[in-house]
Amino acid sequence: MKKHYYIIILTGLGALCYLQACKKFDNALIDPNSPAPESADVDLYLNAAQISFKNFYGSTGVEPGLSENGEELTRMEYMASRRYIDLYTPESFNTVWNEAYRGVFQQVNTLIPLALTKNRPLHVGMACVLKAYTAATLVDFFGDVPYSEANLGLENTNPKADQGRAIYDNVFNLLDSAINNFNKVTSSTPLPINDLFYSNATVTDKASSWRRAAKTLKLKLLLQTRLVDNTVKEKINALITDGELISTDAQAFTFKFGTKAINPNSRSDKFNTYYTSSGANDYIGNYFVYTVFSDKGDNVDPRWRFYFYRQIGNVTLVPVSSLSCQNETAPPHYLNAVPAVPFCYANVAGFYGRDHGDDQGIPPDGFQRLAWGVYPAGGKFDNSERVKVGVNDGGQGAGVLPIWQPAFTDFARAEAALTLGTDGDAKLLLKSGIEKSMATVFGFGATINAPVDATRLQAAKDAVLPYLNIVLARYDAASTNADKLDIIMKEYYVALWGNGIESYNNYRRTGMPRGMQPNRNPAAGAFMRSMPYPGAYTNRNSDVVQKTTTNVKVFWDNNPDNIYVN
Repeated sequence: MKKHYYIIILTGLGALCYLQACKKFDNALIDPNSPAPESADVDLYLNAAQISFKNFYGSTGVEPGLSENGEELTRMEYMASRRYIDLYTPESFNTVWNEAYRGVFQQVNTLIPLALTKNRPLHVGMACVLKAYTAATLVDFFGDVPYSEANLGLENTNPKADQGRAIYDNVFNLLDSAINNFNKVTSSTPLPINDLFYSNATVTDKASSWRRAAKTLKLKLLLQTRLVDNTVKEKINALITDGELISTDAQAFTFKFGTKAINPNSRSDKFNTYYTSSGANDYIGNYFVYTVFSDKGDNVDPRWRFYFYRQIGNVTLVPVSSLSCQNETAPPHYLNAVPAVPFCYANVAGFYGRDHGDDQGIPPDGFQRLAWGVYPAGGKFDNSERVKVGVNDGGQGAGVLPIWQPAFTDFARAEAALTLGTDGDAKLLLKSGIEKSMATVFGFGATINAPVDATRLQAAKDAVLPYLNIVLARYDAASTNADKLDIIMKEYYVALWGNGIESYNNYRRTGMPRGMQPNRNPAAGAFMRSMPYPGAYTNRNSDVVQKTTTNVKVFWDNNPDNIYVN
């Protein structure tokens, strides 16, 4: 067996990503569809790492990524299991596990020493950010996972699981390494051939955008650990004072899709699921639709026409064979819930989704289901035409994965200000977060050349102030900080459409928004605090003990069990 060794003298933070994990490469572990070490092409490795990251976060096109799992658990998309323990099998996570370890980690660990020898600090920094986000998200969803001994090939076929706290510490170091490399970028630094996140024209502008992303991810992770780390207030304040957090649409950290349908299909995963020749192939969660469309009064939140696309005019016209719950009474635990929760559908005006835990069969209703709209999926703007979806509708799939939008920064800062006393006024940050979310959503169609009716667009903009008045009046009327936080987290939840990773993390960290729709089954079991370990991990590592319950907490979650709606 031929092995390749790279002997390189590395110093400083620029080498940190490499030194943490990458020592040698073994041909037996190389995917024939991925770049091989001997190609020594940093752009090929960076391309592969970006695509693996997209698959890990969003979808491979066949298997869902972790964002969709978070969407199901937080009622954005429907969850089809009446018991949490039955929701996911270990094999459900084999793909995302492989995309993380054999994809992002392997490609990044190979890229970095090559990029350092070629003086490509922008490549190194981008690689560090992708690896940092992936590592932290593995901890967020699975808990303790292999890291320090991962990707060593035959040198260690049973890598130990590192504690989540230790991996987070390592992730902060990765982000510092990324920032250090972005600071080294000059006008003569070579640009990557492809950057699927930022389209800046100049290399220095691109470095600035990626540096903001790295610093904002530090904010996200610090807030994530606020329940178990009493030092985060000062660190968050330092980031705020530094003044280089994501705050505009141009700075947003998003993976950008294209419009090609074949060779390869570059369209948004949600578009590919909901805009097919047989209609929509999944269901949006009724509770999320209800929260957007009806929580403050029907048609008050103007984002709904951008978030959703209705194929039908009235769900009462859907045959009972397709929507059997039409003739059913809501379960007692729905009727007794305070506040009230929707049952069967969010509103009769064509919002045909599914309830949390509805496990009935799948009827031929693809041209009746509610579809994702223009934002963030690159679908259609809902202009009340109510016609069947088509494979080339709307923005033709040129959507984004909204990994971090400018509104998220303000909502995160509002939470931190209220709970930790960090710099900033929580109410003003809540207001700013809503305004930024609205602006991002309203302007998205124009950025991808998706048709948006001008009259309805203006009506949406005119509806922002009335919406703000309702939310801020509720905030002022809230008698406790916990009640105020619930309002912040609900608005954050609504703005997170397309980001199930943050909605799942936020829900476990705060138990908010309160009053989510419960499972159709009143005995669904404890809410899922982390995912089962993938079969690809447990079946090949003799040191792994599989989880047997749904309430195994990750290290930053010290909340009691009874704060969650099951």
